[in-house]
Amino acid sequence: MRSKTTFVIPVVQPPDRIPARETWDVKNIVVIDNTTLGSWETICAERGWAHVTFHRNIGVAAAWNLGAQWSFFDGSSFVAFVSSSVWWEHGLSSFAAVIKEGADSRGLLTELAFHASAWNVRVFEQIGWFDESPYPAYNEDTDWLRRLELSGLHVPPERAETVMKPPNVMPKWGPSATCEDAVSLKSGAVNVDFAKNERWYRAKWGGPKHDEQYEKPYGLWVPLSYAPTMRDW
Repeated sequence: MRSKTTFVIPVVQPPDRIPARETWDVKNIVVIDNTTLGSWETICAERGWAHVTFHRNIGVAAAWNLGAQWSFFDGSSFVAFVSSSVWWEHGLSSFAAVIKEGADSRGLLTELAFHASAWNVRVFEQIGWFDESPYPAYNEDTDWLRRLELSGLHVPPERAETVMKPPNVMPKWGPSATCEDAVSLKSGAVNVDFAKNERWYRAKWGGPKHDEQYEKPYGLWVPLSYAPTMRDW
C-alpha cells in the first residue's frame, strides 16, 4: 500500500482571488503563502491545511524546495506540486487517487506539466533541489527536467539521443482539470524577467532548452546528499 502524498501549493494572491481553492478537497496540503500579509492563515486553519509564510515572495523554486523538505519530515512518499491556477473538475482528490494507484517509483507526470506533477521524495536524493537562481520563477522546471534526463530517471524517446541515455519515460496522466491562468506568471501577477532567466539557463547548460551543450551544469550545483536537509531560512 502506498504512503501518503503531500500537496504543495504556492500562492501569490489572497484566497478571494483564487476560486480554484474550492476544488482542493484533500487534507494533506501545504500552502506556501507568498503574499506579504500572510492572508491564507485563516482559511488554512479552518480547512486543516498547513500554512507557511515569510510575508514575502520566496519564489517558485524555493516554495517547491520547502514543500519537498516538508514531505521528508512528514513521512510522505510523494510530494505533488500543484498550481493555484488549476481548477479540478473532480476535486484535487482525483489527482491524489491517481498518484496512489498510478505513480511509479519516480512519480507521475500530467498534461499540465508543472502545474500538477508528483514526485517520489527519493528523487531529490539523486538530483538535488530545484535551482532557486531564476527568482521569482521561470526555467526552474526546465532545469529540473534537464537534470532528470541526465540522471536517466525520465528520458523521453525524442530526447534519448541528446542526453545519451536510453528512453525511460515516467507515467503520465491527463486530468479533468483546467489551468485558469488567473494567477500565472505570464498574466502579470508576478513580475518575471523572462529574458534574464533565459540567459541564466543558456549560461548554465551551454544552450537553450533542447539544445543544451553541457552534460554537467556550469557553476556550483550541490546534490542533496551533500546539502543540509533543511535550509536556513
